[in-house]
Amino acid sequence: MKRLCLLAVMLTGAATSPLFAQQSTDIVIKNGYVMPLKPGSIDLPDSDILIRQGRIAEIGKNLPTEGRQIIDANGKFVLPGFVDTHSHLWVTTMRGQFRNQDGKFFPVSNKLGARMHPADIYTAMYSGAVELLSSGITTSGDFFDNIRGPEWGMPG
Repeated sequence: MKRLCLLAVMLTGAATSPLFAQQSTDIVIKNGYVMPLKPGSIDLPDSDILIRQGRIAEIGKNLPTEGRQIIDANGKFVLPGFVDTHSHLWVTTMRGQFRNQDGKFFPVSNKLGARMHPADIYTAMYSGAVELLSSGITTSGDFFDNIRGPEWGMPG
Protein backbone atom coordinates (compact mmCIF):
# COMPACT_ATOMS: atom_id res chain seq x y z
CA MET A 1 0.00 0.00 0.00
CA LYS A 2 2.82 2.41 0.92
CA ARG A 3 4.55 1.78 -2.41
CA LEU A 4 1.37 2.46 -4.39
CA CYS A 5 0.59 5.72 -2.61
CA LEU A 6 4.14 6.99 -2.50
CA LEU A 7 4.81 6.71 -6.22
CA ALA A 8 1.61 8.43 -7.24
CA VAL A 9 1.98 11.16 -4.65
CA MET A 10 5.59 11.85 -5.57
CA LEU A 11 4.71 12.06 -9.25
CA THR A 12 1.80 14.36 -8.58
CA GLY A 13 3.78 16.56 -6.21
CA ALA A 14 6.74 16.70 -8.58
CA ALA A 15 4.45 17.77 -11.40
CA THR A 16 3.98 21.11 -9.67
CA SER A 17 7.70 21.70 -9.24
CA PRO A 18 9.65 24.22 -11.34
CA LEU A 19 11.46 21.37 -13.09
CA PHE A 20 8.21 20.10 -14.59
CA ALA A 21 7.10 23.65 -15.41
CA GLN A 22 9.98 23.91 -17.87
CA GLN A 23 8.98 20.73 -19.71
CA SER A 24 7.59 21.29 -23.18
CA THR A 25 5.95 17.85 -23.31
CA ASP A 26 2.55 17.37 -21.75
CA ILE A 27 2.28 14.59 -19.18
CA VAL A 28 -0.71 12.30 -18.70
CA ILE A 29 -1.02 10.29 -15.50
CA LYS A 30 -3.20 7.40 -16.69
CA ASN A 31 -5.74 5.21 -14.92
CA GLY A 32 -5.04 6.26 -11.35
CA TYR A 33 -7.44 6.39 -8.43
CA VAL A 34 -7.62 10.20 -8.23
CA MET A 35 -8.45 11.61 -4.81
CA PRO A 36 -9.02 15.40 -5.16
CA LEU A 37 -9.38 15.90 -1.37
CA LYS A 38 -11.47 19.03 -1.87
CA PRO A 39 -14.68 19.63 0.09
CA GLY A 40 -17.62 18.33 -1.92
CA SER A 41 -15.45 16.43 -4.41
CA ILE A 42 -15.61 12.72 -5.04
CA ASP A 43 -12.87 10.21 -5.72
CA LEU A 44 -12.34 9.38 -9.39
CA PRO A 45 -11.32 5.76 -9.96
CA ASP A 46 -9.54 4.85 -13.22
CA SER A 47 -9.03 8.49 -14.16
CA ASP A 48 -6.35 10.48 -15.96
CA ILE A 49 -4.67 13.79 -15.19
CA LEU A 50 -3.23 15.99 -17.93
CA ILE A 51 -0.32 18.17 -16.82
CA ARG A 52 0.56 21.03 -19.16
CA GLN A 53 3.43 23.40 -18.40
CA GLY A 54 3.67 22.13 -14.84
CA ARG A 55 -0.01 22.63 -14.02
CA ILE A 56 -3.00 20.34 -13.95
CA ALA A 57 -4.92 21.19 -17.11
CA GLU A 58 -7.59 18.49 -17.10
CA ILE A 59 -8.86 15.52 -15.11
CA GLY A 60 -11.05 12.89 -16.75
CA LYS A 61 -11.23 9.45 -18.27
CA ASN A 62 -9.46 8.36 -21.44
CA LEU A 63 -7.61 11.64 -22.03
CA PRO A 64 -5.66 11.69 -25.32
CA THR A 65 -2.06 10.51 -24.95
CA GLU A 66 -0.59 11.05 -28.41
CA GLY A 67 2.62 13.08 -28.23
CA ARG A 68 2.51 13.15 -24.44
CA GLN A 69 4.64 11.51 -21.78
CA ILE A 70 2.59 8.82 -20.05
CA ILE A 71 2.84 7.78 -16.42
CA ASP A 72 0.97 4.54 -15.71
CA ALA A 73 -0.85 4.96 -12.40
CA ASN A 74 -2.95 1.81 -12.72
CA GLY A 75 -3.51 0.41 -9.23
CA LYS A 76 -2.12 3.55 -7.58
CA PHE A 77 -3.60 6.45 -5.64
CA VAL A 78 -3.04 9.96 -7.00
CA LEU A 79 -3.23 12.75 -4.42
CA PRO A 80 -2.57 16.49 -4.65
CA GLY A 81 0.78 16.99 -2.96
CA PHE A 82 2.97 14.99 -0.66
CA VAL A 83 1.77 13.01 2.36
CA ASP A 84 3.41 13.27 5.78
CA THR A 85 2.36 10.13 7.62
CA HIS A 86 3.69 11.05 11.06
CA SER A 87 3.74 14.54 12.56
CA HIS A 88 3.53 16.01 16.04
CA LEU A 89 2.49 19.54 15.16
CA TRP A 90 1.99 20.54 18.78
CA VAL A 91 5.77 20.45 19.35
CA THR A 92 6.56 22.81 16.43
CA THR A 93 7.31 25.71 18.76
CA MET A 94 9.63 23.51 20.86
CA ARG A 95 12.23 23.02 18.15
CA GLY A 96 15.74 23.51 19.37
CA GLN A 97 14.76 22.66 22.95
CA PHE A 98 15.75 18.99 22.80
CA ARG A 99 19.44 19.54 23.48
CA ASN A 100 19.58 17.64 26.74
CA GLN A 101 22.37 15.46 27.99
CA ASP A 102 20.94 12.21 26.68
CA GLY A 103 19.28 13.66 23.57
CA LYS A 104 15.93 12.44 24.81
CA PHE A 105 12.75 13.85 23.35
CA PHE A 106 10.09 12.86 25.87
CA PRO A 107 11.54 14.29 29.09
CA VAL A 108 11.69 17.73 27.47
CA SER A 109 8.40 17.59 25.52
CA ASN A 110 6.51 16.28 28.56
CA LYS A 111 7.87 19.04 30.78
CA LEU A 112 7.20 21.84 28.25
CA GLY A 113 3.88 20.33 27.15
CA ALA A 114 2.58 20.43 30.72
CA ARG A 115 3.04 24.22 30.67
CA MET A 116 1.29 24.78 27.34
CA HIS A 117 -2.10 26.46 27.25
CA PRO A 118 -4.70 25.97 24.48
CA ALA A 119 -3.51 29.15 22.73
CA ASP A 120 0.04 27.74 22.72
CA ILE A 121 -1.24 24.53 21.16
CA TYR A 122 -3.06 26.53 18.49
CA THR A 123 0.06 28.57 17.67
CA ALA A 124 2.25 25.47 17.43
CA MET A 125 -0.20 23.49 15.31
CA TYR A 126 -1.04 26.39 13.02
CA SER A 127 2.60 27.26 12.36
CA GLY A 128 3.43 23.58 11.88
CA ALA A 129 0.62 23.21 9.34
CA VAL A 130 1.78 26.31 7.45
CA GLU A 131 5.28 24.86 7.37
CA LEU A 132 3.97 21.58 5.94
CA LEU A 133 1.96 23.39 3.26
CA SER A 134 4.91 25.55 2.27
CA SER A 135 6.93 22.40 1.58
CA GLY A 136 4.25 20.79 -0.59
CA ILE A 137 2.67 18.55 2.03
CA THR A 138 -1.10 18.62 1.70
CA THR A 139 -2.04 15.58 3.80
CA SER A 140 -0.73 14.85 7.28
CA GLY A 141 -1.27 12.19 9.90
CA ASP A 142 -0.84 14.22 13.06
CA PHE A 143 -0.29 12.60 16.44
CA PHE A 144 -1.63 15.10 18.93
CA ASP A 145 -0.81 13.68 22.33
CA ASN A 146 -0.92 16.73 24.61
CA ILE A 147 -4.61 16.89 25.39
CA ARG A 148 -5.00 17.99 29.01
CA GLY A 149 -8.72 18.76 28.76
CA PRO A 150 -11.42 19.69 26.23
CA GLU A 151 -9.94 23.16 25.65
CA TRP A 152 -6.60 21.62 24.60
CA GLY A 153 -8.35 19.43 22.04
CA MET A 154 -10.13 22.26 20.23
CA PRO A 155 -7.02 23.73 18.51
CA GLY A 156 -6.08 20.28 17.19
